[in-house]
Amino acid sequence: KTARKRLYKVKAFSRSRSIPQNSYLHLIFGFIEEFWKTGHDKDELKEILKSKFLRTYSYILSTTYIKPTKSLDNREMTIFIGKIRVWAREFLKLDIPDPEEKRMLEYYNNKI
Repeated sequence: KTARKRLYKVKAFSRSRSIPQNSYLHLIFGFIEEFWKTGHDKDELKEILKSKFLRTYSYILSTTYIKPTKSLDNREMTIFIGKIRVWAREFLKLDIPDPEEKRMLEYYNNKI
């Protein structure tokens, strides 16, 4: 028998993005669509903002790619949401409220 080499990938533990984070992210896309008429629907806004903030480089493949949001951990999702909120405030002059703020909750409740 030949000895088999086993490769292990060591990765720091991190929690997956949460369902509330994901829901809030999609609310943000709807918020931008509704209050800033960009001409893009929520799905297009998601792809545009992923391209802007989740572009990364693979050294193994020597190419850039866009990370899917489902691969983000809790911390990465928080950073992504934060970047979108800062961008919206600076570029669109649109203040996206925190998920706990009454305005966002009212918006959310009206959409259901």
